[in-house]
Amino acid sequence: MCGLAPAVSLAAETYLTEEDLLAEIPLVITASRLSQTPARAPASVTVIDREMIEASTALDIPDLLRLAPGFQVTYPNGNITSVTYHGNEDAWSNRMQVLVDGRSVYSPLFSIVDWTHLDVDIDDIERIEVIRGPNAPVYGSNAFLSTINIITRQPFQDRGLTARAAKGSLDTRAAMLRYAGSHGDLDYRVTASYRGDDGFEGVNDEKSLSSVSVRAVYDVTPNDDVDVQAGLTRGPEGAWGQSPVTSPERDKDTRSFFVYSRWRHTLSATSDIHVQAYTNYLDWSDTYRIGPLSALFGVDPALIPLLFGQPDQILSLSRYDGTVRREDIEIQHTLAPGADWRLVWGASYRRDTLESLQILGTPEPRGDSIRRLFANVEWTARDSLTVNAGAMLEDNGIIGTHASPRLAANYEWFSNQTVRAVATRASRSPSIYENYEFNAVRFGDGTVLDIQFISDQSIRAETIDSYEIGYRALFPEADLELDLKIFREHMDDIITHPRDLTYSDPISPFLPAGQETGSFVRVNDGYVDTSGAEIQLMYRPARHSLLSFQYAYADADGRIIRLIEGDRPVRYNERIDAATPAHTVSVLSSHTFDNGFQASLAFFFLDATDWGGDGDDLPSYRRWDAKLLKKFLLGGLESSIGVLVQNLLDEGYAEFQKENIFERRTYLQLGVRM
Repeated sequence: MCGLAPAVSLAAETYLTEEDLLAEIPLVITASRLSQTPARAPASVTVIDREMIEASTALDIPDLLRLAPGFQVTYPNGNITSVTYHGNEDAWSNRMQVLVDGRSVYSPLFSIVDWTHLDVDIDDIERIEVIRGPNAPVYGSNAFLSTINIITRQPFQDRGLTARAAKGSLDTRAAMLRYAGSHGDLDYRVTASYRGDDGFEGVNDEKSLSSVSVRAVYDVTPNDDVDVQAGLTRGPEGAWGQSPVTSPERDKDTRSFFVYSRWRHTLSATSDIHVQAYTNYLDWSDTYRIGPLSALFGVDPALIPLLFGQPDQILSLSRYDGTVRREDIEIQHTLAPGADWRLVWGASYRRDTLESLQILGTPEPRGDSIRRLFANVEWTARDSLTVNAGAMLEDNGIIGTHASPRLAANYEWFSNQTVRAVATRASRSPSIYENYEFNAVRFGDGTVLDIQFISDQSIRAETIDSYEIGYRALFPEADLELDLKIFREHMDDIITHPRDLTYSDPISPFLPAGQETGSFVRVNDGYVDTSGAEIQLMYRPARHSLLSFQYAYADADGRIIRLIEGDRPVRYNERIDAATPAHTVSVLSSHTFDNGFQASLAFFFLDATDWGGDGDDLPSYRRWDAKLLKKFLLGGLESSIGVLVQNLLDEGYAEFQKENIFERRTYLQLGVRM
């Protein structure tokens, strides 16, 4: 029996039972703000858990989102990331809500998520909950197409000192140092990190960023706990010089910080209340000088006063320049008003402020106040049927009051097999940037030389009507989880920026023949209909093995205006199908061997995509990644060494623009924990 004991122990460690699989089903909170299994959630949910994160070939957080069906990740340059769901986006993807522990990191500066300034290290993440579909009834306007909630690890999960370093292609340098400890009822974690690289070859997109973050969780009483977090990131980034004349290569200084606190009070086994407040700050400083005018236009300096009524001069410009602040306070109450009912409701107040002379055309900051009231009720009609109904009512100073409702039903027709039907209507309000932009080139005395971007302040909210049928199944006998979804979405009143020929400018005579003139005007004009299907398959044959497969098919049709003359449309972009990739695939396989080796292999495929804005129409690509990691004890310390290769076959492909060639990249990774 002593001889059999190790074999029995190994078998128990290696093979999963039905109880193991059922016990490991995660509870998600992002779909409705109620803790639910994915089978009962009123939306399609993908959970990228800690095991997948450690097995993945991702170096940064956005790359992890390739493991969610229907998501595309692209790099307009080395320090700007665009994450989209169902494509149809440009460098500034703005229809997605991204949260860190429930705190929104969406920024009114260019209406973006600045993925390099999340103030979160990838090693501090416990899981990422991805809601694949509109979630505005739960998290408001920016949860228009999807919601990503990055949930960080509790400090007690990583007690001790941890260090990590990486070095590799593109002169990549990365390091992380973390200490987590406790004192009585207080658990805390401090993480400092650095990351830098040279970006794409031939593109001014390097970065050199230092970050520090702190989290402290204090159990005040058995029924009360306080969670306090703060973070800071700063450093220079290449400013993506697009023209040696008007946008030369240079660096922009960047910095961000946040402070977040949440108090949670347990009222009973089925009821609790929490209050959270946070402030976010992001600053991009990018002012540079060009000229003189005579050199820009290639004319005699004496002609400048005759042409422009201004002396020959140097111009001071700024492109990626601005400061934004967000203050938010929210109260939420969860309760069970009946044996078969659960309810979550709450309210919040948010103040956004944007300050940018270049973007707004005024040194005075622009602000917007957003008031929100939300609720979601879950009714267990019977053991096999769950109904969720929810809505968000929002009011702001740009478009007034608008509502986003959702109704969903989940029916378990066989054991561990659930069918889901969801109908959602969501609205996305224009941001401060979209509503008030007046981006122009000015002479030294403030006189406008050329209007580049301007907003129509009668702009309306975008809307989307979304319908989906889903099927989610767990097959314990096959160690398999399956999620299927078919959907149809109609997006209307799309906020776009066609060129308006009625805006004449004095530089037109100097432009090459045939080049369009006029300013870009932000208006509502366009619609997109998207239908398709998604599948996610998760196979875990043993505790230390996994295979995940994600596939999405999307068929888009619609029309978005591209050229106007006053109120008269001149040209539409009717190739909306090209802006939405028809096929998106990702595969991740990983196994950890008994000798401490972990091997991972990943595959990604993205169909041909016509990226908007400054992007190009690019062909499809295939990419293979591989990682080999060895864990061992060194002087009693838990250590690891690994090699990561992205684009293993070195089939170079373009990201977003033809100039951004993604070639084979190799990295050496080291880690130690004590």
